Amino acid sequence: MTSIPEIFREIPCGRFVYDLRVHANSSLPISIDGAPLSSLPPEVGEGFPVVLIARPPDAAAPVPGDENDALPSERVRLALLWIAPDLRGEGQQSAVPAEIVEQVGKMLMDVHAVSSAIEELGELATSRGLQIQASVIELAAGGVGEAGGLDDETLERILPKRFHAALAEERAREATLAYVQVCTAGLPPLVHVHSGGIIFPIRSWVPAGLYPDWQPLCQSIECEVGDRLIVHTELKAPVAAAGLKQFHQSLQSGEGDWSLFQEAGDGAIATRAALELRIVLPAGQDDVGE
Repeated sequence: MTSIPEIFREIPCGRFVYDLRVHANSSLPISIDGAPLSSLPPEVGEGFPVVLIARPPDAAAPVPGDENDALPSERVRLALLWIAPDLRGEGQQSAVPAEIVEQVGKMLMDVHAVSSAIEELGELATSRGLQIQASVIELAAGGVGEAGGLDDETLERILPKRFHAALAEERAREATLAYVQVCTAGLPPLVHVHSGGIIFPIRSWVPAGLYPDWQPLCQSIECEVGDRLIVHTELKAPVAAAGLKQFHQSLQSGEGDWSLFQEAGDGAIATRAALELRIVLPAGQDDVGE
């Protein structure tokens, strides 16, 4: 089988630079910064993956450079979705019209809060008889400790002096951490590769569209330089269980065996896809010390 080249993008956001790689086994509909989705047929019957990369509302202006290739510096939202007709046979859709996919992409990237965006996605899925699986990662410039807290000057003034050293130590540690917000809805659990091990910090949850008043599962994740976050579509039989175990083992021992997601499929649209996000280095640095 022919190997499908991975799609690579460097994303500066706040204090860090992230490397994003997209692995797929055929043509993959992708939208960057609100551009129309690529490789999207008029109608798809069994479901397909979609990748969205954009800044949500009120994010900072794009970084200087080629305006057609710029990404925002303060907030970036990455999404891997699997959009399918209602598999229960009770829905209104026997296929997924292209305009629905465009509407899903616009909704997910236009709503301010990532959790609210996915809740609206659930309402759309329920009303149109669709099932939508999603993993959404939002990068933000500020860490959790910076949001809505007291500044260091105020803390030093109100805290006894014996706590000042601990405060300085905590601030220095926090400066090395990247915080990401993750929301999940039915895709396999996010994989966090950290210090040679793998962690599953958030459950898979259930797809949007199964029942009214559905809500996603969301969580903040703390990462360090060198960590990787991976979300992917389901692996179907016969490679499902053994293939996934082998893939996890390959992530622990090295860069990962991406052949499961890169071997070409028979159709025009990908049936497998994965997003690999690596925290490379603090923004403005050329490399990371050994």
